[in-house]
Amino acid sequence: MVAFMLISVSVLTFYLDNVTEEKALVPLAIIQKDYDEVTADITIITTFISYGGTCVSYPDGPCHPKILWASDNIINGKETPIVCTKEDNDCTITYKCTDCEVETGGVLNYDLSELNSYATEIAVNITTTSSIPDENSFVSKNVKADSNTVFRGPIATRFPVLLTPSVFEETAEN
Repeated sequence: MVAFMLISVSVLTFYLDNVTEEKALVPLAIIQKDYDEVTADITIITTFISYGGTCVSYPDGPCHPKILWASDNIINGKETPIVCTKEDNDCTITYKCTDCEVETGGVLNYDLSELNSYATEIAVNITTTSSIPDENSFVSKNVKADSNTVFRGPIATRFPVLLTPSVFEETAEN
């Protein structure tokens, strides 16, 4: 009897509270035609693990003057200056942009030119607001240097990420 009641409640809940949802992948040209701009808040946290430099000018201070950044094809938003923190031997750089639109080929570059700018591992965490209300999208990547080596020198370590613009339209249908 209890099993019958549980199954009945589950079936009723499914039919009464279930929402039909349709999703479609639409070409960017169509989205751009229907919407002036598709923006998101973007936070990129990059951690250089076992970093040899000082990272910050002084404790709790700004980034060392030889840590530079530049963005390209990230538009229409409000970029805030990067924030650097050093905890233990890790240097973390945080980039934030509010209401940003990332065009094709969008790039964020860091140039760490301190005397001892090297790391054994680099981790990147990217968080953006989602088109789904009150939700975020998140991706994390990291790369470790080979044994007994470090990341150092003129060849950049790249973290390619594909950002897919999306729009959420809610229709109240059950």
